[in-house]
Amino acid sequence: MSIEEAIGGLFNTLTGALNFYVNFERDFEGETRGIRAYAGSELLDRLWMRKAGSIEGQVGGHQRSNTASDERYDQDRPSPETNFKAMQRELSDSFGMAMMASPGSGSRSGRPGHGSSIDRASLDRLKKKLHDAYQDIRELSKFASQRSGDTQALITEAELVLTYLDKSRDLWDPRGEKDPSGGQDFQDQDGHGQNEGDEDGYPEEGKQGQ
Repeated sequence: MSIEEAIGGLFNTLTGALNFYVNFERDFEGETRGIRAYAGSELLDRLWMRKAGSIEGQVGGHQRSNTASDERYDQDRPSPETNFKAMQRELSDSFGMAMMASPGSGSRSGRPGHGSSIDRASLDRLKKKLHDAYQDIRELSKFASQRSGDTQALITEAELVLTYLDKSRDLWDPRGEKDPSGGQDFQDQDGHGQNEGDEDGYPEEGKQGQ
């Protein structure tokens, strides 16, 4: 698999996973709003586990919410199976393919004039960043169905990786164009993640040699 296909696939998987986790969290908060004033974190996590367990093994997984505010997330929701175990598997597979992929002769990084040591070094750093990010995402995704706090942390990590991949598109996207939304769709609506100018811990690799 080419580097473009592998990292493009990871970008899509992360987007789908983020949609799922954000929707699930929003629905849960709406369903438990009436008891949050007196329910402790232990009770809320037990309810979280029950809700997460109720969608495991169901075709279609977590159902759409009918509120208008969820429209942006619902339109790209993964199917036909969407649940915590499915998301964990998809993230593991997509990160694995992205970290193992190498630029081929048709790749941007493999073309004459694009195969400089700077480009290859930037690509190596990109893959190293993905490896490091996956260590956190892998652990968080294991317990996301058990603790809402881990899901919140997972949402933040997914947003950071998506923002970093978007800034590095010239290394893996054949078009070399950044997403016009710049990751703001997720940040503006939910208040998670970083603003464009914030320090996110992921330097802009793709801007070297330009």
